[in-house]
Amino acid sequence: MFRSIMTVCLVAGILATLQPSAGAVSVSDPNDPLTRLDIRSASVVQLTEKKLAVRLVFWGRTPMWLLRRHAARIEMSYEVPKNAHEELGFRFWPNRRGQLRITWGEPASACCERHGAQHPDPFTYLAVVPFSMDGFIPPIRSFRAARTARLPVCWHAICGVAGGRIIDRTAWVRT
Repeated sequence: MFRSIMTVCLVAGILATLQPSAGAVSVSDPNDPLTRLDIRSASVVQLTEKKLAVRLVFWGRTPMWLLRRHAARIEMSYEVPKNAHEELGFRFWPNRRGQLRITWGEPASACCERHGAQHPDPFTYLAVVPFSMDGFIPPIRSFRAARTARLPVCWHAICGVAGGRIIDRTAWVRT
């Protein structure tokens, strides 16, 4: 009996160590003197081969209506942090019906993907999207979180994925 339990524990331990890592990367930002939409942290986690979890957390309470005219986004780059610039963006925003969405795409193109998102507490925005960081050529090497100043009114999904004057941002970190 003892041998069979030990064998099961050994096999479970070996399988757990051989599993690929989740690919979790996060970045944090100090508490700035901003009154609203002050970024606390951001993370991207490759949950499975085709599912990516994107999380953006603010220092203060952040109701969805604030994201209508301000872009709160995660920017990704094919370059290392030292040379990084936005080449892929993920933006949280409420649509006309008040549903929270996340939009992502390349700023250079006029197309994008949309998916539902969650606002599990007054500080956090979260989405699990059908996206793989591993499938890009060249590979995605870094990311950061950014928030813009007030944007012009726009209800197109691509609006705010890129552009706007950046007010708050984290440092670029390696994925």
